[in-house]
Amino acid sequence: MKLNKIMKLKRYKGFLIEPNLQNFFTGRIWSREAAPFPKEKVDCYIKRGLLKVKTAIGEGPICNRCLNTNKNWFISYQCSRCQKTCTYCRHCIQMGRMSSCTELLIWDGPAPAGQKRHKLDWKSEFTPLQKKASNELTDSVRKGKSHLIHAVC
Repeated sequence: MKLNKIMKLKRYKGFLIEPNLQNFFTGRIWSREAAPFPKEKVDCYIKRGLLKVKTAIGEGPICNRCLNTNKNWFISYQCSRCQKTCTYCRHCIQMGRMSSCTELLIWDGPAPAGQKRHKLDWKSEFTPLQKKASNELTDSVRKGKSHLIHAVC
């Protein structure tokens, strides 16, 4: 009788955050329909406030994935998914179309335990062509220009 009472007291009835789900969503904005976890599990995390849901295209318009607000980059179309007029962002279309009816998931829970800050500590030198590419890329970033580098590992 006493052992049975102790067993009842020790049964955990709370909610444990799954590290694989937490690690996957931390620092990412992910489409709800493409989430690699069961819908029921994602819904549970949303209900508990650990995942935040945002529409891909907000009022203004603003793209909640790339934060574009330039109206020239937005296109409206008749959506076959929701049967309404939707808008999508052409600025980040290369990562896949996100429309006004697309839901994005953002981790809003605690940071993963033991998360370490990584430091780039490289003790070597660039080849002359790597140095040239590095300088050109740095210059492009400073000027806010696009830059394509073709690299082979």
